[in-house]
Amino acid sequence: MEKQDGPKHIYGLHEFGGEHHIIEAGCSGWVVDTVELKNGVWAKDYSGYTEKGLAILARLNWGYEPDGTIPERSLYNEFAKRCADFAEQTAGCSRWIIGNEMNAAWERPGGRAPSTGSGTNVITPELYADCFTRCREELKAAQPEAEVIVGAVAPWNIESGDWLDYFRRILYLLGPDGHDGISLHTYTHGADAALIYSDAKMGAPYQDRHFHFKAYQDFMHAIPAEQRGVSVYITETDQDVPWENANSGWVRAAYGEIDWWNSQPGHQPIRALCLYRWPNIDRWVIEGKAGVEEDLRQALAHQYAAPAPMEVQRRQAEILARLKGVQPKEQVGPAVLDRHATPRARVLLPLNLRRSPGYRGKEASDVVQVLAMGSEIGLTLGPLHVHELTWWQVSTSSTGSPTGSTTEDAGDGLVGYVAERSPTGVQLLEGLRSAQRDLLVELAAEHGIDEGTLRAVVAVESGGAGFRNGRLLVRFEAHVFLQRCGLGQAGDYFAVGEPTWTKQMYRTRPDEEFRPYHGDQDHEWYALEVASRLNCQAAYESASYGAPQIMGFHWQSLGYASVRDLVSDFETGKEAQVRAMVRFMELSGCADALRQGDLLAFAKKYNGVGQAVHYAQLLQGRIRQ
Repeated sequence: MEKQDGPKHIYGLHEFGGEHHIIEAGCSGWVVDTVELKNGVWAKDYSGYTEKGLAILARLNWGYEPDGTIPERSLYNEFAKRCADFAEQTAGCSRWIIGNEMNAAWERPGGRAPSTGSGTNVITPELYADCFTRCREELKAAQPEAEVIVGAVAPWNIESGDWLDYFRRILYLLGPDGHDGISLHTYTHGADAALIYSDAKMGAPYQDRHFHFKAYQDFMHAIPAEQRGVSVYITETDQDVPWENANSGWVRAAYGEIDWWNSQPGHQPIRALCLYRWPNIDRWVIEGKAGVEEDLRQALAHQYAAPAPMEVQRRQAEILARLKGVQPKEQVGPAVLDRHATPRARVLLPLNLRRSPGYRGKEASDVVQVLAMGSEIGLTLGPLHVHELTWWQVSTSSTGSPTGSTTEDAGDGLVGYVAERSPTGVQLLEGLRSAQRDLLVELAAEHGIDEGTLRAVVAVESGGAGFRNGRLLVRFEAHVFLQRCGLGQAGDYFAVGEPTWTKQMYRTRPDEEFRPYHGDQDHEWYALEVASRLNCQAAYESASYGAPQIMGFHWQSLGYASVRDLVSDFETGKEAQVRAMVRFMELSGCADALRQGDLLAFAKKYNGVGQAVHYAQLLQGRIRQ
């Protein structure tokens, strides 16, 4: 997460040559420098720039086409070591971007196959996350203060599937404690400055995506809630056509747009907007174009600044609090929560209270305190899903135990994160049901359903975890996908049995053997990704998500702006899933059956006629408990 302050202004350039404009305007700023490590490591000294208020965003590449922005998998450890060696030998830099536009074919190791335009070694989100994690571990060992930043995903590029899903998948795999920042790219399709503000969207199936500069907003909204405290840098922006030698106002409009974004309450700030590119290397050269340089000087006169890192962290807390329905507390020093207003849990075994969720690759200082067995803590936020475990943000309290309680108090008003279970599955907390009590009481009253009945329905119908191995639970239904998009090319990748919801199989290429995928979450996601390359909208509408396993095609009736918004909401935790489940029950008529106490009628509507008696009996048994 955020470790350093750095420049306060958002001005930046891709490569050196024009930084004197930033310095002469009395601003601080950013310079992106690209480094190739395939042919060896050599020292650089950036300290002359940092002394003038500039910070370097060093983009570490294995190579350029056809060598790949990151190497093939067998060389990940070698690449990571070279990243660390370069950092050790380089002065004046502690921010490192790993790779670039990994979803684009030209950035794959092996480059593009001439006949098809496709790469010979696709960099999947899983492969990138693996490589990134190895590089980050080596960089942190060599330079503890290092900020290791996720490489930018190419917008509008479908060579590795849906670019926004590719981006979101990487962040989900890394988790909130697995990286220190995010880089983005955004452009306009044309030189008109008005395109900076354009709300024009793409054609189906990407009709909810911006076609011009505001593509940055699509990326920002796709960042998982738990990661909205990290720094974000736009490391490339231009007109997607050669810069005209004219003061068109494009540069001023671009910086003004990012300043507007940063000024909005609740927005995750963007710390840099770097113009691509200054030196005369390719057709996007800025150097020597007096009109563009004057546009930049006029933009610098506004002195646009991003919120300081501590403000970013405060906004992160506000965002999470709003998402989870918790009111943020203004406080200085340790938090002391009202026991009667905050759900509480009891510690069953000695338990690490951590500064952030997750346990892998952490330094010893991440453990704030070891909570004693039997101590009591307040649950302030959660659940969060990191490193394949469920985590809760908690607060200890120094106000003493409630009257008649025999439990110990956990400490002196500390705030941190604890795991619900150990990595081996041992239960570490009890009393967690109370964390959902207010939600179910609220929903029962709102919908006129008996609280005990609603509690039974939630337990039976969404009793399984909404996440598996740290990832949103998904079930891709190939027969639904084939119905929604037609056989055509889809028939080359998916096969179904008779009835069609049985014996479902997929393959990633037409020359592969079909393989089953139900029952294996990795393959469920792979099948979904294959389908999304054929028809993204139909693919995501053809899967069910989370604990209640609600089908994506219900997104509009449930009040979401898109099926992707449904998935993003479900990824925030089980509360969002339960709320959507109750909305679905109202829309489908299930809630009427519950209000009438007719469990069989409910089960027929929710689960189908075939298993209605079985589910009605489960519900009745749960209510009796």
